[in-house]
Amino acid sequence: MKQNLFAAIIIVFLSSFIVSLKKTDIKSAFPYFEYSFAAAGSTGMPEINLDKSSAVYQVPKSKTAIPVLNIDGAKSAVRLKTGASEFLIRRVPGTTETPTDAIGLYKLNADRKNRSLLLDATGVISATKVNINFVQIDTYTYRITITGGISAGGEYAFVEKNMAAANSTLIAWCFGID
Repeated sequence: MKQNLFAAIIIVFLSSFIVSLKKTDIKSAFPYFEYSFAAAGSTGMPEINLDKSSAVYQVPKSKTAIPVLNIDGAKSAVRLKTGASEFLIRRVPGTTETPTDAIGLYKLNADRKNRSLLLDATGVISATKVNINFVQIDTYTYRITITGGISAGGEYAFVEKNMAAANSTLIAWCFGID
């Protein structure tokens, strides 16, 4: 009898976790930052989707240390040629913010294991920012142009301009220039 009662209590206890997991509606912390990025081909149509990666925004414990945005992996799987100058961005229907308000393009630092981006004291990324222009094509699609294209090889990422709380995860759309 005690064994049956104990088993029943365990089943009820475990099922309370399972039921609560089913009820939880997980939503993005940044619903306005749901986009798809592609490098535009010679015809102006999307040619290759950029590498969507998680980026961790970390604030060091030392007051003199510089905050950093870390992206796993030494290189992006998406490789473009020097001179790449057009990208297409499509925002998800229902998003509230336009990409011109939320996105910047940055050159990343890369080592053998990770890519990173150093931030200034206010959390605004500026030192390695690439100047870009947005042109709206339709309700959800924008063309991003870079005057003269990207001439320096390396790793790049489109990242949201406003940083979140320390140790939070952001989305970065990455590519490399060879």
